[in-house]
Amino acid sequence: MRDDQACGLRSLFVRQRPAVLGVLGEGSSGIALEIARALHDAGRRVLLLDRTFGEVARALGRAARWELKHGLAGERTLQQIALEAAPGLVVMPAARALEGLDSRPAAQWWSLCEALDALGPFDVVLLAGAPPAVPEAGVLLCLAPTSTAITQAYSELKRLGRRAMRRRCDIVVHGTRSEAAALDAFDSVALTAGRFLGMSLALAGTLPGGAPGGDDAARHGAAMRIGERLLAAATAPAAAVNH
Repeated sequence: MRDDQACGLRSLFVRQRPAVLGVLGEGSSGIALEIARALHDAGRRVLLLDRTFGEVARALGRAARWELKHGLAGERTLQQIALEAAPGLVVMPAARALEGLDSRPAAQWWSLCEALDALGPFDVVLLAGAPPAVPEAGVLLCLAPTSTAITQAYSELKRLGRRAMRRRCDIVVHGTRSEAAALDAFDSVALTAGRFLGMSLALAGTLPGGAPGGDDAARHGAAMRIGERLLAAATAPAAAVNH
């Protein structure tokens, strides 16, 4: 068999890495779950790692009795720890297991993803509450249109720039009364981040008012568009724009 044919056949059996996205900022737990559900409804197999202390589980109306650390220590199986929100949509409480992973080589993150793929496999891995420890991962910062939230978002961007050396971040604005208010909030953060941090922010979209994870069709549709846009950007990075 020719080498190029053998290489082509081998590539059919190579498991491609999932797309990875971190969701952080005010309201990140609920919004990460909304995006996970939207991507799942669009046919994606999604793993949601919860780096908060059970917030995503509570949003599901579930209790996280164990977390990933117990699985890594051999005290529980991954199947015992995982919370299945729907077939192909798995929530994994992981706050303690992920402590310190940011400062370790990216290979350790991918090794963890490969181990968790036993629950899937997964097309997308979302991390609620922190940026993933891999440079190619996307980061979505949740922003509410209040002065307090804008100040917190700027602080989050400063930490993000120092820790992960990232110069681009996507923004979702939520809880606004109008599209104009959402754009004003985005502009306020984007201009400051560009001027003082050298960061480019891109508006991934807006989520209309309503409870995260509710039955609002408009909000669910917006979450689906945001999720698909972020996945497209992960495979074909687009230029970020500061207004």
